Amino acid sequence: TGGAVTVAYFFYGTSDGGAAWGSWGYTNNSGTNAQGSLTTNMTGLTAGTTYYYTFYATNSAGHAWATPATNFTTVPNAPAVSAATSVQSTAFYANWSAAGGGATNYLLDVSTNSGFANYVGSYTNLMVGNMTTYQVSGLSANSTYYYRLRAQNVGGTSTNSAVITVVTGPNAPAVSAATNVLAGSFCANWAAAGGGTTNYFLDASTNSGFVNYVGSYSNLMIGSVTTYLVTGLSANSTYYYRLRAQNAGGTSTNSAVATVATVPNAPVASAAT
Repeated sequence: TGGAVTVAYFFYGTSDGGAAWGSWGYTNNSGTNAQGSLTTNMTGLTAGTTYYYTFYATNSAGHAWATPATNFTTVPNAPAVSAATSVQSTAFYANWSAAGGGATNYLLDVSTNSGFANYVGSYTNLMVGNMTTYQVSGLSANSTYYYRLRAQNVGGTSTNSAVITVVTGPNAPAVSAATNVLAGSFCANWAAAGGGTTNYFLDASTNSGFVNYVGSYSNLMIGSVTTYLVTGLSANSTYYYRLRAQNAGGTSTNSAVATVATVPNAPVASAAT
């Protein structure tokens, strides 16, 4: 500038306008300046967007563009989190919507404290990749957890998302041997699972792997009881049963499997000879 008083102009936009005034989206007169550095703030920008900027200076000695233009990318918006799914006693799936803005990665926090004063295991700023669901595991049954996320692109990392609260399911109930075993029925038994359990689900099958089910005994909701009469069975046959407990947070894993052999039918008496 030759040391003369200089008028500087700041240009920026979403494309490089080069050395042409009319090719830039925004222009700002930065005022009269003596020789030295110049700083200006850019506000009202769009998240996840690449911007270009440059300066143009003029004084009595001439004028000049700052070339080449400089560019940067704003960070993405925080992801929109949604309710957890597939909640079990020791795990759940955290869910969120894609943040857009060129987001290529998400960072996950999980805590037992709504203010995130502590973290669960490795779930602190955990890089989970470019996905919109992630399984959080290694948790305790019937416990309250909180999760939040941040989105990341080439420009940096977003602010925190909203916080989602999750209550894990209860422990699986402890099954015990069937009682009142008859030719066509038996009573399935188990101990209360605790953890705010409000309901149990019962499966009964003729296969220990539960590849098939007996009648309606497939995920049958039976209420908050610890014994249930299973009917409509065949005499002298082997059956298997298992249960799951449910609370306000979700459903437990399967219990152990109990095996029951129904008794044979009573013999049919015939006339004495």
